[in-house]
Amino acid sequence: MPALPFLLEVLNATEDDLAYEILDIVLGFTKGVNRERYIGFQRALGREPLPDPKWVKELRLQLINELPRFRALTGHPNAGISESAGLILDELSAKV
Repeated sequence: MPALPFLLEVLNATEDDLAYEILDIVLGFTKGVNRERYIGFQRALGREPLPDPKWVKELRLQLINELPRFRALTGHPNAGISESAGLILDELSAKV
């Protein structure tokens, strides 16, 4: 996802309201690359899941490389930011 590095750069230098919104976008990315979530959805539709496209694997890896950043944000004094960071970590910890 070409936008991810720019979003993360802004995240470092913005006020809490915008940081929360950026984390909400990143949470959407993490849900989109969560293999476990994808497999469950496809099977609920009666379909066999396909392998992930290359861009999904690359985005998942980019997000996983940012785990230390998201872990640090779980201690943020803003409850929305810390909660969003925790949800991102939950999505990235899914195993399949």
